[in-house]
Amino acid sequence: MSNYSPVILLSIFCIGLLNACGLNNAPQIDFPDSNDIDYSSNRRASYNFDCKTPSSINLGIISDEYYPNQYFLNQMKVKEAWKILLNENKCFGNNVKVTVVDSSIDAKHEDLDKNMDISGSYNFITGVSGSIAEPQKNHGTSVAGIIASGANGFGVVGIANKSRIQSYNLLNNNTDANKLIAMNTSGDVSNNSWGPSDRYPILETINSNLKIGIDEGIKNGRDGKGTIYVWAAGNGGKNYNNSNYDGYANYRKVIAVGALTTQGTQADFSEKGANLLVSAPGDAIYTTKITPQTFINNDCNGINCRYTKTFNGTSAAAPMVSGVVALLLEAKPSLGWRDVRLILARSASKIDSSNSDWKQNGDGLWVNHQYGYGLVDAEAAIKLAKNWANVATEVSYTTSQHYTINNKIEYTTPANSVDFTLSIANGQTNLSSLESVELIIDSDHSYWADLTIVLISPQGTKSVITETHLCNQQCSSQNGQSLSGFVFSSARLIGENPIGNWTIRIEDGFKKDSGTVNKITLNLHGT
Repeated sequence: MSNYSPVILLSIFCIGLLNACGLNNAPQIDFPDSNDIDYSSNRRASYNFDCKTPSSINLGIISDEYYPNQYFLNQMKVKEAWKILLNENKCFGNNVKVTVVDSSIDAKHEDLDKNMDISGSYNFITGVSGSIAEPQKNHGTSVAGIIASGANGFGVVGIANKSRIQSYNLLNNNTDANKLIAMNTSGDVSNNSWGPSDRYPILETINSNLKIGIDEGIKNGRDGKGTIYVWAAGNGGKNYNNSNYDGYANYRKVIAVGALTTQGTQADFSEKGANLLVSAPGDAIYTTKITPQTFINNDCNGINCRYTKTFNGTSAAAPMVSGVVALLLEAKPSLGWRDVRLILARSASKIDSSNSDWKQNGDGLWVNHQYGYGLVDAEAAIKLAKNWANVATEVSYTTSQHYTINNKIEYTTPANSVDFTLSIANGQTNLSSLESVELIIDSDHSYWADLTIVLISPQGTKSVITETHLCNQQCSSQNGQSLSGFVFSSARLIGENPIGNWTIRIEDGFKKDSGTVNKITLNLHGT
């Protein structure tokens, strides 16, 4: 006996009657229970790569419907990376676990169901592990599709299409306590296509529980090699926002990712910042979305209703990087979290080459506030990783300086900046090669958005930390906004030697508000 309910049986009878009577212009309805309905009927034949013998896999048989539309696979040289892995008997990120911290994922989706790690997932609505909530929004499903949609004849192909997806639907119940849980997973990679609101360009301090969770994941994840945290840089570019104002995306232990257009230039919504590590496509992305409850002619604006062709934002760019990281970890599982960061930076492609912001840092690496070190290059990253020697234990060094004279910051005509200097002499630290720098300024300036702050390394590399910008009166000390205590970061100084004079140059670009700088602290990290 069929398991259909009386309502569904009646509907099927009615549809059959309409067809029998020649009334086949009526809308055709599919029902959503994937256990009862064969979604693949009347569609191209499915296939499934066998990772038992990767070297025998023929990429030429990939025939997923929208595979030709996934331009980013070419832009990031993902197909070339696949070929390298297959030749080394590796297989599309096989069994690398990627935690998608987002809204809930459609675990029954035809393109995702085979790659879902339900036992490793967590339902924040019920507080139950090994469970996935029914999705209400497309976002998490679209993010997951970029990473791990199967190469199976359906829809789209994920960058790491043999990786395992864990659904952590934090955005369905985003409490402080849940943030701590969400950052502590069994996943190898944690994708975070979310962050504070981009409405106003204000300072957003990282949540303390979330920071603790990341620190624990870095220390204990992947058997001590560290979970890889990938973070969307932010979509507030049109609102004068800068990714460095976001304490989530600018945390030195995450990989901040900017978004590109289909032409490979900065998307206008993508936030720039000295904290950006790399960029990836984030415009007109074909990916999965929630399987709708009903289908009308199985067509949604010219595309199958289970998919979208308009997913965009740094939300789309971040999972591009997570997918590449999954490939990288399959290629070389021994890589530590810092090794992954360095490999991505050193193998990235310089794009939009006429952009005037491209500068070589003291180690000869090209870097740009809009792009970080450039477009993620999967092929180059895999090749670089092959003979990569893991970096030594991290060395950190903190230096600070109090200022009592010539420390006034105010608007002047003509414009005049004030330089503050911190010096590191030979022998003061064992650090010789930087990986990241944090800047903390203790200041009583009453409107920080008036200020342009530039950090200049001993080798002359400039990191623009803040820029004078409009803030709709949201950035004043009266609204609780203050430079003091906020941690800015720069990822632009990879490979540089920290010895010498550091300059912090500050200029006030608007009248009325003023203040003093009392103390500046630099936290330097590397080897």
